[in-house]
Amino acid sequence: MYFNILFSIFMIVESIVLLKTGRLGYELYGSFYIADYKYIISLLFFLFGIYSGYQAYKSYKKQKINGKYINYSKCPNCEETYNYVDLNNGICPKCNIKTVDIDEFYK
Repeated sequence: MYFNILFSIFMIVESIVLLKTGRLGYELYGSFYIADYKYIISLLFFLFGIYSGYQAYKSYKKQKINGKYINYSKCPNCEETYNYVDLNNGICPKCNIKTVDIDEFYK
């Protein structure tokens, strides 16, 4: 989650730097002068940064159940463990029943 947000911020900042300097990269690793295409590439970087930030927010928002964020859930029937983000409304794909938070399962 935090990596995705940091990545989106990096992409937005990189698009601004590219727009101002016309260079892509850093002096340590070598940079590419792309002044002819800087508007198109910086726009793509900016849009990709916004999109990845939106996807990170959407997946974070999907985990919230009853004011609590759930990372993992477990099916009470087949006892399989799933990432809650990968499930469709918290339903087990094998048994088609509602999964429970992993902390509640082991209590």
